[in-house]
Amino acid sequence: MSGRYARELAALPRTYEIAKAWDTRLLARALERAQAAPLIVVGSGGSFSVASYCAGLHQQFSHEVSKAVTPLGFLDQADPGGQGLLCISASGRNADIRAAYQKGVRSELRPAIAFTLTADNPLHELAGSYAYADALAGPTPAEPDGFLAVNSVIATCLSFARAYRSVHGLADVFPKSFAGFLEATLARNLDDIQQSVAVRSRDVSLSILYSPDLEAAAVDLESRFVEAALAPLHIADLRNFGHGRHNWIAKRTTDTLAIALANDRYHDLAARTLKLFPPEAAVERIDFSGAPDVAGLSALLVALHITAGVGEAVGVDPGRPGIPEFGRKLFHLTPPKQLTRVDPIEAICRRKLRAIQHVGARCDPAVVAKACTDNYKLLRSTPIASVVLDYDGTICDPRTRFDPIPEEMAAALVRVLELGVPLGIATGRGKSVGKELRSALPQALWERVAVGYYNCNEIVELADEAAPHEINPSAQSMRVVAALSSLPFADSFKVEPRGNQVTVTPRSTPRIQHFTACVQASLAENGVESNVVMSGHSVDVLAPGITKTAMVAYLGRRFGFSGDSILRIGDRGAAPGNDHELLRHPLGLSVDDVSPDLGSCWRWSPPGHIGPQALLGYLGGLRAVNGRVLWAGTSLEAVKG
Repeated sequence: MSGRYARELAALPRTYEIAKAWDTRLLARALERAQAAPLIVVGSGGSFSVASYCAGLHQQFSHEVSKAVTPLGFLDQADPGGQGLLCISASGRNADIRAAYQKGVRSELRPAIAFTLTADNPLHELAGSYAYADALAGPTPAEPDGFLAVNSVIATCLSFARAYRSVHGLADVFPKSFAGFLEATLARNLDDIQQSVAVRSRDVSLSILYSPDLEAAAVDLESRFVEAALAPLHIADLRNFGHGRHNWIAKRTTDTLAIALANDRYHDLAARTLKLFPPEAAVERIDFSGAPDVAGLSALLVALHITAGVGEAVGVDPGRPGIPEFGRKLFHLTPPKQLTRVDPIEAICRRKLRAIQHVGARCDPAVVAKACTDNYKLLRSTPIASVVLDYDGTICDPRTRFDPIPEEMAAALVRVLELGVPLGIATGRGKSVGKELRSALPQALWERVAVGYYNCNEIVELADEAAPHEINPSAQSMRVVAALSSLPFADSFKVEPRGNQVTVTPRSTPRIQHFTACVQASLAENGVESNVVMSGHSVDVLAPGITKTAMVAYLGRRFGFSGDSILRIGDRGAAPGNDHELLRHPLGLSVDDVSPDLGSCWRWSPPGHIGPQALLGYLGGLRAVNGRVLWAGTSLEAVKG
């Protein structure tokens, strides 16, 4: 076979080597945040095959439900919350994938990953509008795609397989060379498979039987055969084929080619299935070896060559099959606008409704809407004397929590201090927070900044460079350490006792709520009285009486303020979040999780604005009005527009 598609196939060995050498660390970090929840993977055209493969990876390694959907299928979901999002597109330019990603980030799915094979594209530009989103560019294939996706499929799938293995501490089992990969996974020669299919597939339909781990290859074949108009093709897994699909073979035995794709676990079932076919039926059996991700990638390579074989048989170059004018117009249609719109006020109320549902309760949406309006009016009418801020997840992004405070955030903090509003920083961390704040803020303003280290176990002025002073573990903290060390899986987390706080950090990425409950149960069983709170990445075990609300009391005493004039902002407002008690007040604002309480802990940021991006909006709303500082916020009408 010659032509565009043949040239693309010839470049696959080099593309494999490029993807094998590509640094997966950034992708692995993004995927690590997706490991404890279901993942929806969105792709269209050739990228839908990749989405199917990646959904399989998530289920294989994370043991969480994952589903590949088209952009329109995702857009049609009324409320897609509670899952992560991965949007895959080689170029990041088609309107459908952009619409899907926009809905995903405005619905605040986390993580929200946009993956392309170029760095400069509209999808990445869209992701850049939402600070919490992840926009990643993968390796550049050796040959650009023609009409059908070829090299981009292998480059993307291999990159994701390697990244998932890295996240879970597993060895990269993919051989360095393309030839070595084929030798390890495929008993037959690719060219032999292609030629065998070419000889047997003229003027026939194809029936693809597959084992579950190879579903992405079957999906890919269906896409290629329809998009290039090669031949009729239908797919079914090895057992679903036995539920009626066999009748096609019975009625059209002589004009059907059946191809069975089976990996190690299903070789026997494939053999027993094909043995029952009529003797005159045309059958190709292709066996694969290796783990599901490895065999799945090999099956995708075979799908590319099966396509070439049939293209040769029917005289069509799959890489350049010819595109009708109406097809170009169809491609450039856009999804209905009502599917991409997320109403800001509805989003704010939905956050609260979800928090209520998460504790097994119900509430009339009209009651929530009324409470929403009431809280907004109260916030706008209450003079603000001081502001208490959480640090991790609020001032700084969890992904860059040990980096310097960004200039934009530093400028926002300075502006608040120059309004005459003192700041209290309530953090679960120690010295590093004070160091970063002193680097970011002018020294002349330090006297109006207090820092509460280790969840306000010790509150001092920012100028105190020796703080925190109370770092030696208390007797209470050592009892916590002893209780946790008795757990049979104690080596799966790190324990750091400091003063009256013990920080417990899991070494993997569990569901943090479940991990927190496990820590609470262990301490209760050992009779250790404590207060257990969680952040986005760890659990803090505090001695009774240690709470971030101590910062409110401290600022009130020092500056003579009423606690009812102190704005409190954090990211973990739902119990057992480490900001729950702090934000349990009408002036409590969340930049992320909200509590089910209708009278406090709302999040007033626009859809998709989470963490530091939400905080910047809040701080920017503080205004000096007639000698007082008020939170102007954004009017409901403006937010809605």
